[in-house]
Amino acid sequence: MKIERYLPHVVTVALLAMAAVFKSPAFAAASVVGVLGIVAEAYLRDRLAVLTPKAASVDEATKRAIQDLNARVATLEYGVKTRGF
Repeated sequence: MKIERYLPHVVTVALLAMAAVFKSPAFAAASVVGVLGIVAEAYLRDRLAVLTPKAASVDEATKRAIQDLNARVATLEYGVKTRGF
């Protein structure tokens, strides 16, 4: 279990609970800042995931299509050679 992933949420909930117990606007403001930090971090992580290029995975259908295309090209080349063009 990755505690780094849940730590900001735990701290924010603790600040919110302390704001309710002590009736302190400072704790409430700190919990709002914590929520904004969590949202900003999630947005930046998602944005970075969109911007990073991903390696293309070649599936079986794509491999088969490439092989068929190569076979067609080889057949055309053989026809050109036998006809003497």
